[in-house]
This record gives sequence, structure tokens and C-alpha cells, in this order.
Amino acid sequence: MERKLIKQICWVDGSLLSIVVIALCWFVLFSPWTRPWVNFWWVLSISSFLVSILAGHFYPQWTLDMDVDKKNFLLGFGLFAVLCGGCYGGSMYLMEQYPFLEEQFDRLHLLYDDSTYYFLAIFLLLLMGQAEEIFWRGYIQRALSERLSPNAGYLITTLLYTLMYAWAFNWALTLGAFVLSLVWGGLCRYNPRWLSPVMLSHMLLNVVFFILFPL
Repeated sequence: MERKLIKQICWVDGSLLSIVVIALCWFVLFSPWTRPWVNFWWVLSISSFLVSILAGHFYPQWTLDMDVDKKNFLLGFGLFAVLCGGCYGGSMYLMEQYPFLEEQFDRLHLLYDDSTYYFLAIFLLLLMGQAEEIFWRGYIQRALSERLSPNAGYLITTLLYTLMYAWAFNWALTLGAFVLSLVWGGLCRYNPRWLSPVMLSHMLLNVVFFILFPL
């Protein structure tokens, strides 16, 4: 009983510490107070490294949900295609209905626009998508689901993930993070073994939306 209680306390301490660290990283990465003083790509690389380390240290069980096979590989590409079309279609509709959002989408490009880092950006965005899914869906959602309930873990993780992007004070970015987290978290809620296709779709979406064909 005592060992189980100690394990629970350590998990709580670890998860809270991890979320605070990631909140600080995303604050530096996106907030208008810090963004002019830092290099987006350097902070992104450090943040991606940290989230992977924290997940691996406090919740190594996330690796049990990794099922890399042909079926999940194709599922990841299919999910990417559906989300890509949905995001583009949804953004066009929103900008038509709410013209002020066009400025919000334009402001996103100012976060990372630097052609000097083009190839580095692609690499880091692939790394970021992988790291975020390891941390949020592989670690936080799964651990919260075990401690509370699958639905509570899903909803709390979605809320926390969305709040991280609220630092940018950009409705378009925050709304996009919320919708995508609902989808990715929902898939992992339905089947935790779908972490790998969720990770693949996130990685590809990052590269497409931030570098190749920005909204």
C-alpha cells in the first residue's frame, strides 16, 4: 500500500513538473513578449527534446502503444490526408465567414518565417510532431486515463494541449490546436495502439502547414 502511494505521488509530481516545463517552453516559443528575443527554431528544437525526455523518464510505458506496421503506416497517411483537406477547407470557410481571422492566419507566418532555416525547419517540425504526440497522447493522456478515467484523460489532455497554444494570442492557432487535439486524442482514446498513425499525421501536417503550403 505504501509503495503504491509513493508511486502515485511520484507520478503526480512528475506530470505536474512536465506540464509546467512544457508551458514555459511554449510560452517562450509563442508569446508576443518573448518571441522577438528568441530564435523560433532553436527554442523549438530544445522544447521537442525536453518533451521526449520528460515522457521517457516519467512514463516509459508510452512505448507500449507504439505499433509500427504497414496498416498503421497507411492509416497515418490517410489520417493526414483527411485532416489536411479538413484544415484547408475549414480555414477557407472561417476566413470567408469571419474576415478578421485572415489577419490571424497571416500572423502565424511571422512566428517562423526565415528561409535560411528551410531544411532545418522541415527536420525540426517532424521532430516536434513526434515529440508532442509522445508527450501529450503517449504520456499525459494515457497516464491521466489510468489514474482517472479514459474520458477524463482525453478531455483534460485536450484542454491542456490547447492552452499551450493560447500563449500566441492567436484565435486561428488556438482553434486549430483544439480541433486537432480532439481528433488525435479521440483516436488514442478509442485505441491507444493508434499512437503511431496519430504521430505520423501530426508530423506531416506540421511540415505542410508551416513550411510547404502555409495557410
